[in-house]
Amino acid sequence: MKRQGFLIRAIPLLLVAITITLAACGDDGEPAVPASADRATVADGGGDGAIGDDAASGDEADRSAEPAMRTVEHALGVTEVPVEPQRIVVMDPGTILPTFVALGIPVVAAPLPDEPFPTALLSEEDLAGIASVGLPELSFELVAAAEPDLIIGFDLGLVDDYDTLSAIAPTVAVELDLNDWRTTAERIAGATGPDAEVAMADALAAYDARVADLRAALGDAVDREVSVVRALGQNVRIHTRFHFAGQVIDEVGFPRPEAQRTDDPEIRQIQISLEELDLIDGDVLFIFGAGRLGSLGGGEVDETVQAVLDHPLFPGLDVATGDVVVVDPLGWQQGGLPAANLILDDIEAAFANG
Repeated sequence: MKRQGFLIRAIPLLLVAITITLAACGDDGEPAVPASADRATVADGGGDGAIGDDAASGDEADRSAEPAMRTVEHALGVTEVPVEPQRIVVMDPGTILPTFVALGIPVVAAPLPDEPFPTALLSEEDLAGIASVGLPELSFELVAAAEPDLIIGFDLGLVDDYDTLSAIAPTVAVELDLNDWRTTAERIAGATGPDAEVAMADALAAYDARVADLRAALGDAVDREVSVVRALGQNVRIHTRFHFAGQVIDEVGFPRPEAQRTDDPEIRQIQISLEELDLIDGDVLFIFGAGRLGSLGGGEVDETVQAVLDHPLFPGLDVATGDVVVVDPLGWQQGGLPAANLILDDIEAAFANG
């Protein structure tokens, strides 16, 4: 792998394609449940009660123990959910799950792959005790077996299965705002409960303070033009200021190269061929790979990234003698507060090295 003339800081990449949202990561935690599990029995508590005075008194006790509920309006409807949910199943392992882990919100199950692997956003320790409900094929039996009192995911990932999941437990579909990661984060917290809202507000305030400190520490370096690129093999995708990573770069205050500037929020990415590599040029290049399982080239750098670095046009770019930083695809494109903090980590490390 070439290293002369530029800095390459490769973060370990181990990713898996998911059908729920943009990307995912996970651990092996599938509960032992027969395929014929009765979803209604698990979701409703199941069992036949005795008839008579004892049964009546038992019903009164159950009613007194029922959790306080609140009404949540969301992308797919209006749902009554517990004020303090105790058994949450997360249907988005790429953004919502890391967010809950970061905020200390317990999760009982999520779509996770069969084999455990570490990622920059979620460690094996983070995933310990979280059961899998299937990936890429979702198992409704496993969702029901987790006995959730709240199921939460993004609208795009839940639209096909919403009715089935709602029959198992209260289900909330958070609207995903691709142009505003902070609003999406607040919606995730608001759908979960008052404690989550407070935790998110505190976490966002800490993030803002960190951005301000980083901007001050960078000094004149904050004027350097930053390019954010995803390598896709024969093509390259430039992430504009309206894509997730671009939003974080924008918050820190870095300008973008002239060829990557846009005021159109609908233009979150610009796809070009390798023959147009001059459009990725800048003072600093943050680059990540295709982000598919099996896309690793056997070394530290994704083979799609290496194709860019080895291209005959690359040595002619100004950035080839500047800073090239190879980063984690999941963190830089997934979205969410933990991913935004990961991007700040990468910026700090890159500029600490010059």
